[in-house]
Amino acid sequence: MKEDLKAQTEQAFQQQFSTTPQLVCFSPGRINLLGEHIDYNAGFVLPAAIDKYVCVALAPTTGDSRRHTLLKMRQHGHSTYWELWTK
Repeated sequence: MKEDLKAQTEQAFQQQFSTTPQLVCFSPGRINLLGEHIDYNAGFVLPAAIDKYVCVALAPTTGDSRRHTLLKMRQHGHSTYWELWTK
């Protein structure tokens, strides 16, 4: 799953920006079973990783420009497809 996510992210980045990303990284999602919004107030928390991931691909741009694109995985029945959102 993670390698597929990384490959899909790299491919979408190359298609969208016509360049190879310099950095691709991913991280598991997290839920708080206990202690939502108290961890930064020195309270007790019980976080847990879940089987959802976020993946980021980055490359430098020229000047002060920044472009963001969101690639969302959708599942419908037994089919998986990717949606590309650009702002």
